[in-house]
This record gives sequence, C-alpha cells and structure tokens, in this order.
Amino acid sequence: MIQVGHGYYDEDLSYYNEAMLYQVCDLGQLEVSVSGAEIELEGSDDEIIDLVVGFNECRPGDARIYIENGKIKARSISGKQVSITKIEGEIPQWLNLKISNTSGNIDISDMQDSHKIYVSSSSGNVSVEDSEAAELDIQVGSGNVCLIDNSAYEAKIRAGSGNVYLEDSEINSIDIQVGSGNITFKDCELDYGSVTTGSGDIILKDSDYYDVDFKVGSGVIRHLR
Repeated sequence: MIQVGHGYYDEDLSYYNEAMLYQVCDLGQLEVSVSGAEIELEGSDDEIIDLVVGFNECRPGDARIYIENGKIKARSISGKQVSITKIEGEIPQWLNLKISNTSGNIDISDMQDSHKIYVSSSSGNVSVEDSEAAELDIQVGSGNVCLIDNSAYEAKIRAGSGNVYLEDSEINSIDIQVGSGNITFKDCELDYGSVTTGSGDIILKDSDYYDVDFKVGSGVIRHLR
C-alpha cells in the first residue's frame, strides 16, 4: 500500500498517467493528502464524484488510484511510490472537505451546505469561491488566500507569509492571523472576532463590521470607500 504524497521521490517515476474516479457518493467527507499537486474541485448538485487524477508512476499500468473510506489513495504493483500531481473535477456540493497539500495551488468552488471545509498547504495559493459552509479552516505556510462570494458561520485563516483577500463574503465569526502580508476586505460583512497581521496592512473597502478587533504590527489600518 502506498500512502499518497509521502516518502522519498523516486527518479524512476517518469511515466505520467491519468485515472478517472467516477462513483455515486455515499460519503460524508472527502479527504485528500498529497505532497505536490494542483487541486481544483467544483461542487455539483449531482450525487456523483467525477474526478481526473494525474500521477507519475514507475512504469505504465503500475499504479492504481481509488477512493477508500472517503480518502483518495494510491497503490502500485511494484511497491514503488506513486506521485499524484493533479486532482480536478466535480464533487457533491454538500461534502465536507479535508485537503492537505505540501506544494501546489488549491481551488475550491460552488460548495454549498458543507459543515466544514479544511485546507492546509505548506506553499501554494488557496482559493475558495461561491461557497457556503458552517466552518472554513485554512492554514497556509507561504502563499495567498483568496475568498470570494462565500458565506460561513466561522472562518479561521492562518498564513505565515502571503496576502489574504476576502470579497463579497459574509462571516459571522472571523479569526485571521497573518505573519507577513496584507489582509483586505472588500464588500464584506463581519460580525465579530479578530484580524491580526505582523507586518502588512489591513484594508477595509466598502465593508461592514461590528465587534471585530483589528491589530497590525508594522503596518496600518486603512478604510476605503
């Protein structure tokens, strides 16, 4: 059994292939754990998981990509590692998501009625658009975070270095901490919480907030209309 995206990189993984994952969804959560893939998931009102998974293998036909207990997994006949490089396609819009990626961009859109969307990336940009979830939890080491046209009861964002941008979003409880980078709100509604950046500005443009504590280290707080 190969654990997707972990272990040493084998120089023999020179063959690129793609697998189609198509099945009726009876899951509550889809979990993805990879080390260097481009991920693009779009919610659909169908009860179908319809994904294309790109991967590198040591020889043609060696790898198998499948979903087991809500997790995308890989195994190989040879026992060598399988390196997943791409996951894209449609999933039911009500699925909970748990995505971990070492490097590579993550784009999520059109998710509705999810309880939780969790995304973790060491280096790479994260985008969530046109989605509704009870809880958004995004953790990024280095990379930008972009949320557009989203609704969430609770949104938690942690970014080491990179900009955080929210537009046309309604958040009840907001908790953002950024080491270095700007935090921008445009046409947003925030109820309560805290927004903090170490070095960078907090920019509020045409946004309404109530009981939100804004803190900057070496930057400034700017209100734009």
